[in-house]
Amino acid sequence: MILLYQLHWSHFVEKVRWALDFKGVEWQAVEVDPFSKREMRHLKCRATLDSGRKEYTVPTIHDESTGAILCESSSIVEYLEKTYPTPPLFAGDPGEVKRWMLWLDSTLGLAARRLAYTQIALE
Repeated sequence: MILLYQLHWSHFVEKVRWALDFKGVEWQAVEVDPFSKREMRHLKCRATLDSGRKEYTVPTIHDESTGAILCESSSIVEYLEKTYPTPPLFAGDPGEVKRWMLWLDSTLGLAARRLAYTQIALE
Protein backbone atom coordinates (compact mmCIF):
# COMPACT_ATOMS: atom_id res chain seq x y z
CA MET A 1 0.00 0.00 0.00
CA ILE A 2 1.22 3.47 -0.87
CA LEU A 3 0.15 6.44 1.22
CA LEU A 4 -0.13 9.56 -0.93
CA TYR A 5 0.09 12.80 1.03
CA GLN A 6 -1.86 15.30 -0.99
CA LEU A 7 -3.72 18.51 -1.49
CA HIS A 8 -6.57 17.20 -3.63
CA TRP A 9 -6.48 20.16 -6.08
CA SER A 10 -2.76 20.00 -6.90
CA HIS A 11 -1.91 19.12 -10.50
CA PHE A 12 1.40 17.66 -9.28
CA VAL A 13 -0.59 15.30 -7.05
CA GLU A 14 -2.88 14.52 -9.98
CA LYS A 15 0.14 13.38 -12.00
CA VAL A 16 1.05 10.90 -9.25
CA ARG A 17 -2.56 9.69 -8.87
CA TRP A 18 -2.71 8.99 -12.63
CA ALA A 19 0.56 7.03 -12.48
CA LEU A 20 -0.61 4.99 -9.47
CA ASP A 21 -3.94 4.23 -11.11
CA PHE A 22 -2.34 3.37 -14.46
CA LYS A 23 0.04 0.94 -12.80
CA GLY A 24 -2.73 -0.57 -10.67
CA VAL A 25 -0.84 0.06 -7.44
CA GLU A 26 -2.94 0.04 -4.27
CA TRP A 27 -2.86 3.49 -2.66
CA GLN A 28 -4.66 5.64 -0.13
CA ALA A 29 -4.85 9.42 0.04
CA VAL A 30 -3.86 11.34 3.15
CA GLU A 31 -5.28 14.88 3.02
CA VAL A 32 -2.74 17.43 4.22
CA ASP A 33 -3.50 20.71 5.96
CA PRO A 34 -1.66 23.15 3.65
CA PHE A 35 -0.76 25.50 6.50
CA SER A 36 0.52 23.21 9.25
CA LYS A 37 1.33 20.04 7.26
CA ARG A 38 1.10 18.23 10.59
CA GLU A 39 0.12 15.01 8.80
CA MET A 40 3.62 14.89 7.32
CA ARG A 41 5.77 15.77 10.36
CA HIS A 42 6.73 12.12 10.98
CA LEU A 43 8.16 11.73 7.45
CA LYS A 44 11.86 12.15 6.80
CA CYS A 45 11.43 13.65 3.34
CA ARG A 46 11.53 17.37 2.76
CA ALA A 47 12.12 19.08 -0.57
CA THR A 48 14.79 21.73 -0.96
CA LEU A 49 13.21 24.94 -2.21
CA ASP A 50 14.91 27.43 -4.55
CA SER A 51 15.70 29.51 -1.45
CA GLY A 52 17.61 26.56 0.01
CA ARG A 53 15.04 26.03 2.76
CA LYS A 54 13.76 22.50 3.33
CA GLU A 55 10.00 22.07 3.50
CA TYR A 56 7.40 19.35 3.48
CA THR A 57 5.77 19.37 0.05
CA VAL A 58 2.99 17.50 -1.69
CA PRO A 59 2.87 15.11 -3.27
CA THR A 60 4.85 12.85 -0.97
CA ILE A 61 4.47 9.09 -0.89
CA HIS A 62 5.26 6.43 1.67
CA ASP A 63 5.45 3.01 0.05
CA GLU A 64 4.74 0.71 2.97
CA SER A 65 5.88 -2.38 1.04
CA THR A 66 9.42 -1.05 0.48
CA GLY A 67 9.68 1.61 3.20
CA ALA A 68 10.51 4.26 0.58
CA ILE A 69 9.46 7.86 1.24
CA LEU A 70 9.70 10.26 -1.68
CA CYS A 71 8.59 13.79 -2.43
CA GLU A 72 8.24 15.73 -5.70
CA SER A 73 6.02 14.35 -8.41
CA SER A 74 8.64 13.57 -11.06
CA SER A 75 10.82 11.69 -8.58
CA ILE A 76 7.77 9.75 -7.43
CA VAL A 77 6.78 8.85 -11.01
CA GLU A 78 10.35 7.68 -11.74
CA TYR A 79 10.30 5.58 -8.56
CA LEU A 80 6.98 4.00 -9.54
CA GLU A 81 8.36 3.15 -12.96
CA LYS A 82 11.42 1.43 -11.46
CA THR A 83 9.63 -0.31 -8.60
CA TYR A 84 6.44 -1.29 -10.43
CA PRO A 85 7.62 -1.69 -14.04
CA THR A 86 4.42 -3.24 -15.46
CA PRO A 87 2.65 -1.68 -17.24
CA PRO A 88 5.34 0.77 -18.34
CA LEU A 89 4.67 4.50 -18.13
CA PHE A 90 7.59 5.55 -20.30
CA ALA A 91 8.23 4.70 -23.91
CA GLY A 92 11.46 5.56 -25.65
CA ASP A 93 14.44 7.44 -24.27
CA PRO A 94 14.19 7.91 -20.46
CA GLY A 95 16.31 11.08 -20.69
CA GLU A 96 13.83 12.60 -23.13
CA VAL A 97 10.95 11.67 -20.85
CA LYS A 98 12.70 13.41 -17.92
CA ARG A 99 13.27 16.56 -20.00
CA TRP A 100 9.59 16.67 -20.98
CA MET A 101 8.45 16.16 -17.37
CA LEU A 102 10.72 18.99 -16.22
CA TRP A 103 9.44 21.30 -18.95
CA LEU A 104 5.80 20.44 -18.28
CA ASP A 105 6.23 20.93 -14.52
CA SER A 106 8.25 24.15 -14.65
CA THR A 107 6.80 25.92 -17.70
CA LEU A 108 3.38 24.65 -18.64
CA GLY A 109 2.43 23.70 -15.08
CA LEU A 110 3.37 27.14 -13.76
CA ALA A 111 1.29 28.91 -16.43
CA ALA A 112 -1.68 26.59 -15.86
CA ARG A 113 -1.52 27.15 -12.10
CA ARG A 114 -1.48 30.94 -12.54
CA LEU A 115 -4.43 30.77 -14.91
CA ALA A 116 -6.40 28.59 -12.51
CA TYR A 117 -5.68 30.85 -9.52
CA THR A 118 -6.69 33.91 -11.55
CA GLN A 119 -9.97 32.23 -12.52
CA ILE A 120 -10.67 31.26 -8.92
CA ALA A 121 -9.94 34.82 -7.72
CA LEU A 122 -12.27 36.30 -10.34
CA GLU A 123 -15.11 33.98 -9.39
